[in-house]
Amino acid sequence: MVSSIRKNLEKVLIDLQARDPEIKGAAIARTDGLLIAENIRTDIDKDIMAAMAASIFVIGSKSSKELTGGSLRRILIENENGKIVLSEVKKGVLLIAVVGNEANIGLLFTEIERVSKAIEEVMS
Repeated sequence: MVSSIRKNLEKVLIDLQARDPEIKGAAIARTDGLLIAENIRTDIDKDIMAAMAASIFVIGSKSSKELTGGSLRRILIENENGKIVLSEVKKGVLLIAVVGNEANIGLLFTEIERVSKAIEEVMS
């Protein structure tokens, strides 16, 4: 059962990447840092990536709640080599997208919203 869910989630991630060539990799992780599924084309340590992303999101979420009283929707990290988007798909579950510098952020956010619904369906 778990492996079929993981395979279905990986298909969702592959579909996300197929829709935008600037998406270099995508993963789904829990906010405690556990990697659920991934489709990342680089040789980074995926478990470390999931743990770091979860830590960043949890800290950002606490900061958002303290400073604005609102719930965090997503975090965008930019550097000279690209961008990382962390988005909460559902309570306790993150979508992590690693994208190139040429990515259209508006289109990326739209795709993340679309794929978030697909992830929720697979996980329910």
